[in-house]
Amino acid sequence: MLKERIFHEIYKPAVKQYFTILEEFASKTTRNGFLLSSGISYADFGIANLYEIVNALNPELVLEFPSVKELAQRVFALPQLQYYLKNRPPLAHLKPSPVIFKIPPRIFLKPPMKKLCVGNYNKIDDQDNNVEKGILVCRKRK
Repeated sequence: MLKERIFHEIYKPAVKQYFTILEEFASKTTRNGFLLSSGISYADFGIANLYEIVNALNPELVLEFPSVKELAQRVFALPQLQYYLKNRPPLAHLKPSPVIFKIPPRIFLKPPMKKLCVGNYNKIDDQDNNVEKGILVCRKRK
């Protein structure tokens, strides 16, 4: 029950929010089919990777983002990637955990971590031991 609630209240809205932004960028690809006119970039790989992960976990969530899908397909069609794609481990082992984020303690900045909960979410765990371990828990605002 908690998993379904997390999925519907946090994960699904986050995918929609961020993929809407990615869709806008992906729909404006250059003549070469990638985000930058100079060719493929880390941004193209990042978007393709994110698309692949979300699509593996919940394919129904990415159906309304055709430009992101097309960009990912162009990236994964690169001849230089074919050997890697054929020999890498499958993505079947992925399991979503959209509420609890593990963040390396060395990247903590001031003001406090509550800034890392985005959108309609607040930081709910102020225990110092969790902050030191880099654990951030966000909950949807009421």
